[in-house]
Amino acid sequence: MSLPVIISDNVYFPHSYSSIPLSEDSVSDIAPIGEANAHHPLLVIATRVPMEISSELETINAGNNMLVSKIAVVARLMRAIDKSSGDTPRSVTVQICWRCSIVEFQPDAAEKRACLITTKHSVDPSAMSASLSLMYSTLKVLAQKLLSVLPPSRVMLLAAYMQDGPISPALLTDVMASICSKSKLLQKLKVLQAKTVEERMELVLELIRNELHERTLPSSHSSPLQLLIVGKNGIPNPSNRFHRLSDGSIDNDDELGEFRRKLVNPFLPNRVRDICEKHVKRLERLSQTSPDYGVLTSHLEALLDMPWGQESANQTPTSYAVVLEEAKKSLDADHTGMAEVKKRILEFVAVQSLQARNKKNFDSPSLDRSVDSTVHSIVTPTILCLVGPPGVGKTSLGQSIAAALRRKYEKVALGGVSNEAVLRGHRRTYVGAIPGRIAQAIRRAGCMDPVILLDEIDKLGVSGSGGDPAAALLEILDPAQNSSFTDHYLGVPLDLSKVVFIATANRADLISGPLLDRMEVLTLHGYTQREKLIIAQQHLIPRQTNGACLKLGVDLQVLPSAVAELVSGYTREAGVRQLTSRIASLCRSVAVKKASGEENLFPVVVTPEYVEETLGPRKFHTEEALQTPPAGVATGMAWTSAGGELLFIESCCYVSPFSGGTVGDITVTGSLGSVMRESCHIALSWVRNHTELILSRARENKMLETSDITHYLQGVEKKIFSSAVHVHVPDGAVLKDGPSAGCAIVTSLVSMVTDIPVDPLTAVTGEVTLRGAVLPVGGVKEKILSAIRGGIKQVLIPWRNMTDIKNQSSDDIFENIKVVPVTRIEDVLQHALFTTSTDMEAVQIESHIRSRL
Repeated sequence: MSLPVIISDNVYFPHSYSSIPLSEDSVSDIAPIGEANAHHPLLVIATRVPMEISSELETINAGNNMLVSKIAVVARLMRAIDKSSGDTPRSVTVQICWRCSIVEFQPDAAEKRACLITTKHSVDPSAMSASLSLMYSTLKVLAQKLLSVLPPSRVMLLAAYMQDGPISPALLTDVMASICSKSKLLQKLKVLQAKTVEERMELVLELIRNELHERTLPSSHSSPLQLLIVGKNGIPNPSNRFHRLSDGSIDNDDELGEFRRKLVNPFLPNRVRDICEKHVKRLERLSQTSPDYGVLTSHLEALLDMPWGQESANQTPTSYAVVLEEAKKSLDADHTGMAEVKKRILEFVAVQSLQARNKKNFDSPSLDRSVDSTVHSIVTPTILCLVGPPGVGKTSLGQSIAAALRRKYEKVALGGVSNEAVLRGHRRTYVGAIPGRIAQAIRRAGCMDPVILLDEIDKLGVSGSGGDPAAALLEILDPAQNSSFTDHYLGVPLDLSKVVFIATANRADLISGPLLDRMEVLTLHGYTQREKLIIAQQHLIPRQTNGACLKLGVDLQVLPSAVAELVSGYTREAGVRQLTSRIASLCRSVAVKKASGEENLFPVVVTPEYVEETLGPRKFHTEEALQTPPAGVATGMAWTSAGGELLFIESCCYVSPFSGGTVGDITVTGSLGSVMRESCHIALSWVRNHTELILSRARENKMLETSDITHYLQGVEKKIFSSAVHVHVPDGAVLKDGPSAGCAIVTSLVSMVTDIPVDPLTAVTGEVTLRGAVLPVGGVKEKILSAIRGGIKQVLIPWRNMTDIKNQSSDDIFENIKVVPVTRIEDVLQHALFTTSTDMEAVQIESHIRSRL
């Protein structure tokens, strides 16, 4: 088919009537059009395309370097008007019928005509797909809104179509595209050239939204009444009585309408519903400029956004064996070692899963509770408190528990919280009041039974005028009270009985006693060197490699010897945070080489030499403990929140009157606490009370080395009774306290008075009494791990702590160090002073027999 062409600067769509102005450049066959006016001929209306947007559209050359849209429309000529001279009309009125695709122009013909292919799109509303039906419904809603803001002259055609009955998607799309007058030429041409109704409808929806946005923005000369109805920023004001539809209902986009829709929630408690309805009725009478408007709106949003009645999905599967198996695999894959901790977590997961099933059965209406209601009672939930040094995986264990229970996970940081309002919520009378962190965590989770991790519970701030946060936690964690916990901001009871709380801490002794009684403490100890190697190879290196946009094995290869060098020479910690930082530094150095274009170096092989070149010299040396110490220096072991550390205790004696000391006095330095100072006095009293024992042991040890044994023994006795004693523990800026240094202090004093050096490969821990008994202490595993890191080959621990070692330690600990149990201080002195390392086994057997007796 070949038809005459009118080239216009506007875009025309089917199913509309238009008056098209003409010029000499617009059409080449004006005279024939005028002659055929009475016969209503067909013609093509093509849109001229500017060069700057031609690359984004399908165009065709119409001659004289003029580009037009390849997709045009076929129109029926209705009338040619305003003939100024001869038979040439200045404008024509046409009825746009359908789309067409221009194949080519015929510039050599007597009249410029276009060869074209007719294209029609029609979709039956009853045979639409789900996605098209949804867009069609949205389009009808937006069309109604656009009709309300357009002048009547612009919407007469659409109103006429809609009065005739159901309007087809293709028809509605084209009519709405022609109505949108504020759209750009490129946007309209894209709608015209869209090949399917779905694509065309999606573009028209965007056009209508832009049109609504442009037309709802008030002008700078808006009247006060218009500003009251629309608002200064163009958003309809929901607080005025003018913003209503004709039937008196509230608009769907109205803020109050949104609140009313949320009030339909069937799980909403009656008390919450009553409060919200009162707020909504009051908001209808308030202006948005009222101070109470923002307060009521914020409270309504906080109440209605809470997940009332919502629970985690898929938390009660049919097979609990599958859940336990999945939990075990997840724990083994994400965490290395910690056998006892994993065992307890699996028990916790099993109890929680069975409790959820019992709760479901207990709530079943078919259950006969008259038989024995105690059988179906719900067990009081256990609140785990994961205690351990930083970097051992306390937070990640909480995430694993949530994944095993198939519940949402949220974290609440408690470090530095000194006001109970942070947990309970602020009262609404205060400016800037918000709900408490517990309520916020539940709202973020979107359910009433998430797993909430209370992080750093031992670092709660000191209570002051704002109340005690630890006391607020008592109610939150108490199963007998938290079912009716009231957040001060919400002002309604909040059921926390379904929430699984897990706490983390570095030190259990910093948690208040009543709060600690509500929780079951689960201790996480530091990692051994072998465990750190496994963690680095299986978790840290792949994670940091991905973080640096590198491919393991392609860009980077890390040798096991390099990992061992990182663990032993560049980290000294119980966890793996420093190790993670060192590995990240290595990955960043490789990333710099890759970004610099040094492709010939890849893959970069990380060796111990590369580690030293990148990170510098070793920061820690295990040979420190192998240096020969002078007499009077003993190696102890201390427990800290970051793990275990070696503690070197130094002692000396003096008799000079100018030194400030008095005979019999003891001076203690090194920032020691009261308990450790008492240990120093106990140690000196024991040494002075057991002079004969010390002299006999010294005589046996010095018989072959000192010719004048009598003079030597007199010197020992003089140091004990006629000298002032000074005990010092290095790192004076660090506060030290605890009873576990008692044995090490006694060893240091005896070494000082006998002038016999302590075995440098031996470390001591344990509390000592005046009668010489060695009492058990805590943190034994952390202390042994610190001894291994420091190069110690033998540790002396109280006999009663051997049970803790067997329960808490892995087998590889005993491969790297010898653990000797002792019951009295004489055994400690025998191993550390009066026996060489080669004779240790005989003394160990003797100590074991003595303890059994």
